[in-house]
Amino acid sequence: MLYKNNKIIGYIRYDNRVYEKSSEKCIKLFRKIFIKVNIEFIENGVIIVIPQYKNYNKKVLNIIINQLNLYIKKYKIDYLVFEDNMQFLKDNFTNINTLNGKIFMKFSLLKILEYIFDINQKNMNLENVYIFVNQYTKNNIYIIETLIKKFRTVNIITENLKFYKNLENSLYKEGILITVSNNKHKSAKNAKYIINMDFEKETFEKYNINMKSIIINLTNESNFFEKNFNGVLINNFEICMNKDMMSFINEFYGNINEKIYIESLLCSGEECYEKVEELNKQYGSEVFSLTGVRGLLQKCEFLV
Repeated sequence: MLYKNNKIIGYIRYDNRVYEKSSEKCIKLFRKIFIKVNIEFIENGVIIVIPQYKNYNKKVLNIIINQLNLYIKKYKIDYLVFEDNMQFLKDNFTNINTLNGKIFMKFSLLKILEYIFDINQKNMNLENVYIFVNQYTKNNIYIIETLIKKFRTVNIITENLKFYKNLENSLYKEGILITVSNNKHKSAKNAKYIINMDFEKETFEKYNINMKSIIINLTNESNFFEKNFNGVLINNFEICMNKDMMSFINEFYGNINEKIYIESLLCSGEECYEKVEELNKQYGSEVFSLTGVRGLLQKCEFLV
């Protein structure tokens, strides 16, 4: 078994395929009777097939969970992808990374911003963006440099001042202006558009921000400033994809979300913008909608 990529993905799906051969039907029935989990090897990991029942009693569920844990350990699976209607099973695997779209969201940030400004009928080039970021990584720097070309000004709020001040000075020598600050009272007081790249809830809420701003949240935190925030908090997004390609994905991998599938390909290879652009072109994916604390966001909510 060869794994050419960096991470191993485990796709967990129901055994609900339509089998034509009588021998395959017998095997499916055998697995259902004896509660047997099966695996299929693919290039970036394994597809883990569980028998499907109308109801999963405690005994059946425990047998399946134990078999899944054995496969996860044996094949050193890094990320799990569950079919959309497997929350009852997903809740038992909080000790391993489960893909939720956040990694893909980060690499789709520019597309999400373009979507927001399109429905808001505003020009991105005339606006300022505020980025809360601490981790000084290649991908984060790439995102910042990408947004510099799109916005009037880019403002960095960070507790890692040393490295980001160096970035500020380096860009200044090239004739590019950004601001880097850690002023909790003034840094984002008047911000309309905020991107929280990696600030934890406790740290983020120490800052005085515009309570009517639009926040794109790239962290796994679910909410901020619950009592006072009246703006728009974007926690995730949905994409649409080529229908033929999606039919193939559902048939082979199960009923999984489009963005989760692309994220799994991204995580099992090189996480970079070039890879995302390549995958988006290959699958014809486009931003379809945004989701926030209260669910699907409406166009009127973006008027700031």
